[in-house]
Amino acid sequence: MRLAPLLILVCSLAALPARAQRRDSTPSQDDESPASQSWFNLRAGSGSLGAGSGPVICAEVSPWGPLSLETCGTGAGLFRDQQGDDVAHFRAKWRLLQRVKGPGVVKIQTMLGFAELEVGDDDPGFRFTGSGARGVETAGPEAGFAVQYLASLGRGVEGIASLTAGMAYFPYADDLVTPRNRYQPFVGVELGAGF
Repeated sequence: MRLAPLLILVCSLAALPARAQRRDSTPSQDDESPASQSWFNLRAGSGSLGAGSGPVICAEVSPWGPLSLETCGTGAGLFRDQQGDDVAHFRAKWRLLQRVKGPGVVKIQTMLGFAELEVGDDDPGFRFTGSGARGVETAGPEAGFAVQYLASLGRGVEGIASLTAGMAYFPYADDLVTPRNRYQPFVGVELGAGF
């Protein structure tokens, strides 16, 4: 079964919040400081997907407690007219652990969502069941982890350093006009600010 590795990863990630909650049930001295209050952040940095790499822009909103929603990409279709390979991530993040360390807060999050891989000009919408009429884009599930360090910059603004890593699976990547590997690991490092 081709989806077996991804299903195992997703099931493992689903079990982590319960384990993290049990481990955190005894208060530690680090927990006495106020937690991060950032509900929106914008970050820029560098990322890679498979063999490609380049600049990355991420926006994250935290509407409730441990849940946040994030999108990351190169901004090729939004900020500049770029041809060629591009990837965009759309994911939900769940905070597994949060600890005060020094002047800031460390967050460990699990991520689950989908990514879109493009090898040409983007068409509207997402192609989960193929590569589109022109064979230039496809989408598939992704999962991973993020580690963030947030420190107060004053007046309710936080500086943020973020490291993400995971795997995306594109079942129709070999149908693209420029075929790609179905399994695409990714890593990203970004800096930014939130409030």
